[in-house]
Amino acid sequence: MEKDRLLKLVSKSSKSFKDLTPTQIYNKIQSDSIFEPFLSILQPNDIVLYCFLVNQNQLKKDIDEMYDRITSGLYAVQIAEIDEQNPEVDCSYCDAGIVNCSNCDSSGVIPCGQCNETGEVPCHYCEGSGMSDNETECRECEGDGNETCNDCNGNGEVDCHWCDDGYNLCDECGGSGEIPDYDLTSVVYSEFVSWSEGWRNNFDTYVSDEIIDTDDYHNFIDNNQTLLLHYVTLKSEHYKDFEVGDLVFDELVFQPTISRAGTIGNKLVVKNFRH
Repeated sequence: MEKDRLLKLVSKSSKSFKDLTPTQIYNKIQSDSIFEPFLSILQPNDIVLYCFLVNQNQLKKDIDEMYDRITSGLYAVQIAEIDEQNPEVDCSYCDAGIVNCSNCDSSGVIPCGQCNETGEVPCHYCEGSGMSDNETECRECEGDGNETCNDCNGNGEVDCHWCDDGYNLCDECGGSGEIPDYDLTSVVYSEFVSWSEGWRNNFDTYVSDEIIDTDDYHNFIDNNQTLLLHYVTLKSEHYKDFEVGDLVFDELVFQPTISRAGTIGNKLVVKNFRH
């Protein structure tokens, strides 16, 4: 959007964001449907400028001058926060914590051992002969010599006693469906956009994977020249030597390209970053 049009929009709408930081302004625009028209007329980089300029307008700054300062000094910083070592991942040995029973091939039944799957056993009265002691037909089995198996009720199969209806809890994950991955680290990547010259000079001295002082981090994010644009939690093999809670410098980009984050709706991301 042209500079003049953006400044007019800032002047007309600043009252809607009284006493808000750039990040709070950005979040309000994203979450409140009343601001949907803003998102349709502003390009991604314009949205960032708008949030900074509204804040500066509320501070009684000359937004014409601030526009030039912000656009010329804009940069983005990505910081990784170590969230968890050995995070849980989907167990590869099962399906959501459940495994098929190998003893019954998941059928839930096994051959009856009492009758060898026939459903019948020798008559207990005539011991299978079909005849009574007085050489007459056995009245219990009617001369057949067999009777229905009580264990399987004549079906030739009984419930598998190694499983529950053909399935078991996975031994590897205890039925949770997840197991720790000792090669991975869960990392929260946060993307910040700023125009603070002091903090830019500070981050310009950092090298990738250098730990950031916690107080410095909070001072950086809690000022009117910084905007938290986006964060995402990913799993990485890169941070095994760090401790949970460590804040790690990842990347600095001057004059960043801001884009919409695809399936995340109107959320914005720094296109230049690796992650």
